[in-house]
Amino acid sequence: RGPSFPSLRLPWRRRRGQSTWDVDSINFYRELWERTTLAAKRVRDAGFTDLVLVLPSQFQPKNIRNDRLQEQRLQKFIRTVTEAIVYANNSLDELVSDAPPLIKSATLTYFGEEDREVSNFFQRSIGEGQAIGEETGCVRQLTLLPSNLKHPLQFIGRATGATPKPRSARSKALRSLKGHEFSSRTKVSYIYGKEGLEHVGFGLIHAVGKGSAYEPLLLKIHYRPPTDRQKPVKKVVLVGKGITFDTGGTNAKIDEQLDRMHYDMAGAAVVIRTVKLAEKMNLPVELVALVPVAENINGPFASRTGDIVKAYDSKTVE
Repeated sequence: RGPSFPSLRLPWRRRRGQSTWDVDSINFYRELWERTTLAAKRVRDAGFTDLVLVLPSQFQPKNIRNDRLQEQRLQKFIRTVTEAIVYANNSLDELVSDAPPLIKSATLTYFGEEDREVSNFFQRSIGEGQAIGEETGCVRQLTLLPSNLKHPLQFIGRATGATPKPRSARSKALRSLKGHEFSSRTKVSYIYGKEGLEHVGFGLIHAVGKGSAYEPLLLKIHYRPPTDRQKPVKKVVLVGKGITFDTGGTNAKIDEQLDRMHYDMAGAAVVIRTVKLAEKMNLPVELVALVPVAENINGPFASRTGDIVKAYDSKTVE
């Protein structure tokens, strides 16, 4: 006997006394994602490695071929389901001695005969969902990781696939990060250490991280899309907060707050893996991710309440 699954009201079927979902609403896809994730987790917890989902009857080939709007809705449905299954497979199993098995196979069954157009539809939708699920799953793992396993250098190593060399420099030029997992279209560089950051003028990053035994750093990731486009592309800058643990420095937080302070680098994880997702999906947008990474912890050199430090734009901040 298999596990029981959470049900989801079908947006295309109206029952007496039942409200219908707006299939163009983000709330519908949010609930679809949450319930699919829960179903996949139950499959894993029950010890199963194969998952079969029977899609609603609306996924007939004629509905995919003849109505562009309906095709877009169905594509988003498949993408969301796939993303949720892949995400559920990306729990932090490395720290659990009796982690449940991973889902090795997920089969989506639909009504109707397959042809090339339908096959391409599913391959495209599943491929996008898998890419998004892998990156959100990576963000999940990075966020859940305890702080003793993700001090600034460890965090950058896990998030990019390469660990910066712990050398401060007097030069204001960013040092290139070698061996990262991004493609040649993406340049990854960094400024390391309290001395280096202070010399360049990043006084706030220096002030936040100077109490820790682990040096802070600033990471820059610059993604450029394929250049054979005639139209100019948008350029977007993302900034992600990367505090691997945040006691508040000398202004230490209370116990209830400290339980969640290893989450304070979630913003950094999001922007780093967003750039990786842009690569996977060949997004036609130029992305720059700026990620200050530090451990804000008490110590003999930690900033004190009331200290005044100078930011990169020369403003003084108390």
